[in-house]
Amino acid sequence: MKLTLFLIMALTTFLGTSLATNIQAQTKRTSATTRPKTQVKGKVSPKTQAKGTLSFETGLVFKSGDVKPVARTVFYLLDDDLSKILADAGLKTPRGYESGSGDTNKDLIDSFGSSIAFGLVPAFKDFYPAAMTALKPHTIQTVTTDFSGKATFEPATTGTYYLMGVSTTPNGYVIWNFKVELKAGKNSVTLDQNNAVTAV
Repeated sequence: MKLTLFLIMALTTFLGTSLATNIQAQTKRTSATTRPKTQVKGKVSPKTQAKGTLSFETGLVFKSGDVKPVARTVFYLLDDDLSKILADAGLKTPRGYESGSGDTNKDLIDSFGSSIAFGLVPAFKDFYPAAMTALKPHTIQTVTTDFSGKATFEPATTGTYYLMGVSTTPNGYVIWNFKVELKAGKNSVTLDQNNAVTAV
């Protein structure tokens, strides 16, 4: 009877130990083959591009010392140089109106100014509407100066722009094609005949 009881206890201990060993081995194999879960990160918002505002003041200084503001005039913020825009559109200076300087870029800009100041001249009859069509896709913003010749564009993405405007004068016109490096924050420039392409 004692021998039988001893055998039963020994068998139970053996089976318990064997079962525990199998469970530990199975746990190790499962841990070794289980891949770690990859954490899914949230979408990263694109970096907001910096913006800046451009304010400008315009005026023509006469020999007498008087300053005449370029008032109630539309100015354009372009994404490219005016002469390049006109050239890429296939526009050419009307025959007979070349400056003779050999500067075709300036001639094109002057042709645009002349088409506004001397629009009744047959040579410029078709130039102005064609030029305005070419400018349209390159115009970022437009703004009209107040009676003191001042204006401010709405905030725009920082970068290189061209400030373009034309106004008639007693003897002809003044036209600007002023390159601007727009930086974040407030930017300001002053336009007069000294930084105009042409002032007549």
